[in-house]
Amino acid sequence: MKRTWLICFVVLFAILSFSQLKVPLTHVVPGGFTVSSIEILTNPEKFYGQSIINVGVRINFIRTVGQAAAYSFDLKENEIKLMSIRLIGLKLSETETNTLIYYGPTSAFPSNYQYGGFQIVGFYVTKADLDAGYKEIWGWRVSYPLACRSFSIIADLDMDPVYNQPMAGVHKGAQVDWVSVQRVTAPMQSCEFVRKDQVSQQPAQQYFQVERILDILVEPEPFELGQQLKITVVADSKPQTSPWDQYLVYWINVKYQNGQTSSIPHSFGNFNPNSAIIVTSIPRGAGDVRYFVVNQVGSVSYVLPETIKIPFNSSIVEVEIKVQLWAGLDVDRFSPYDFTKRWVAKIVFVPKP
Repeated sequence: MKRTWLICFVVLFAILSFSQLKVPLTHVVPGGFTVSSIEILTNPEKFYGQSIINVGVRINFIRTVGQAAAYSFDLKENEIKLMSIRLIGLKLSETETNTLIYYGPTSAFPSNYQYGGFQIVGFYVTKADLDAGYKEIWGWRVSYPLACRSFSIIADLDMDPVYNQPMAGVHKGAQVDWVSVQRVTAPMQSCEFVRKDQVSQQPAQQYFQVERILDILVEPEPFELGQQLKITVVADSKPQTSPWDQYLVYWINVKYQNGQTSSIPHSFGNFNPNSAIIVTSIPRGAGDVRYFVVNQVGSVSYVLPETIKIPFNSSIVEVEIKVQLWAGLDVDRFSPYDFTKRWVAKIVFVPKP
């Protein structure tokens, strides 16, 4: 009887002792780790035409215990594993590529080791990387300042590379596409690059663009010399498949009895990117009165952010308001669309037929 109790005690002690054992985070048996995804990163994250960008990759690891994985591995303390990465890009089209230059940490392979014209960079994964759940590698940059053209970057990761056999091993890929979007608010009135996958995750948005100016309205009308005018621009808009910004500028001129003319100075709407009105279909935050947000098809209107005082000068016989739409304030590259309306002096100023 005593022997039976002794055996039971030993078995119970063994079970309790085993339950206290802690399996190391990165040494799970059976199974191991695999690459769950590859992220393509840029610095800066937001960039424009003529930018020079740096490119990196983030390789994310996940445990494979209880999961099916095409390829898995495990590392103990002080163990390392060789992998390789090849970045294809900037891919402008099927036949055009602005090759990325690698300047990062020394590759485990010779610097001239490549496939398809793109360098294969060898690197090592450590236990610390698996503990962190990811590894980042930086060291690529564009060869030339970015032109305003959409492009892609493709990452080709080999989890088990064989030197001089670039298509052997276990490969996993990723691709990110950037779309070039025209922005007059971008530096040098250039373009902004937007990740296509981020755009596709957002609800579908309709964009609009002003096609022409329909009318210029003033209050009061008729008006007299010395009065302050509230001016409204009425325009016609059309749908667009992508965002498109424009500049709106205006002039207020007066004509005298002797035929001479002069302009009335104003704070906004000048031929200057820091003063011109920005016509856009993308809502902006409150606080900047210079944005003319176009949010529908057809007739849209915008009240100028200032009133204009007509000088009290009895020799003035005509008042002219001219409005122009510009795709960019560069007279050598863009042709404006303009609309002019005049008021002539009778007893008071009335629209000129």
